[in-house]
Amino acid sequence: MAKKKYLVDTSAVRPALGFSTSRHCDHFREETKDGSLWSSVYIRMEFIRVWFCEFARIAFMIEHFDNVEEAMYYLEQEFSQRQNKSDIAGIGSFVNEMGPLRNCRAASEEFASLAMRWLKTFDFVFPARIRNGCRCQIGGKTPSIDYNHFFSYLHQFYQVFQTPVVDCEIKAALGLQKPMGRAASLINDHKAATLNVVTTLERQRRDKSEVTCVECARIGDAVIALEQPGAWVLIHTDKSFDDLCRVLGKDHKKILSLRAIHRNLRETLNPKKAT
Repeated sequence: MAKKKYLVDTSAVRPALGFSTSRHCDHFREETKDGSLWSSVYIRMEFIRVWFCEFARIAFMIEHFDNVEEAMYYLEQEFSQRQNKSDIAGIGSFVNEMGPLRNCRAASEEFASLAMRWLKTFDFVFPARIRNGCRCQIGGKTPSIDYNHFFSYLHQFYQVFQTPVVDCEIKAALGLQKPMGRAASLINDHKAATLNVVTTLERQRRDKSEVTCVECARIGDAVIALEQPGAWVLIHTDKSFDDLCRVLGKDHKKILSLRAIHRNLRETLNPKKAT
């Protein structure tokens, strides 16, 4: 019997890479032990945007402060939930590997190195990728680093990656302006249409707006589901894929999130009294 091919959504990438708790990573390995792990150019793009670029941003920010404490005060004011997750994960990895935060230069260099190590780990764990059906132009990019000028090269890559692509072919790939385009089945499904990602797709179709990297970041789940090859199984933790994959007739497996893993553990250790 042929091994399954698992397409690992961005939401499940961290346990796949070993960047989560041991219980969470063990859960992921157990759920995927009968298959091989695959990624895509688009998922790699999301990983770089969410993790690599955030670690680089922390590095650049810390470098401009007089001491690490002041830099942490500034980071405290970042209110984006995803940015906060990245900040906390980065600081946790730093402390685990290097000990307490030291001077600004050492801290900023370590966060920059973390960005590179996480990306190298991603490419090592996911050497196999599906066809780039959405035609993402930036997900396949890798920073070319001269370690004699590390920050300069890293900043160049960061700036290029953060600059929205305005002539991306993803709009044509999704067929937003075609009645029977690839995204039409999602938009026309009553239940799926209640999802934020599908609502955004419908608005982009209605407004006939361009889909730059800014707009693309809001429809990521739909793009990943549409790109998923028919014979692959999508591994995810996001609830939205329950409906997206149902509409598209795609096989998927929802694994436990980190919080769910440890909530189940707490309930096992402290069972509720029967009423």
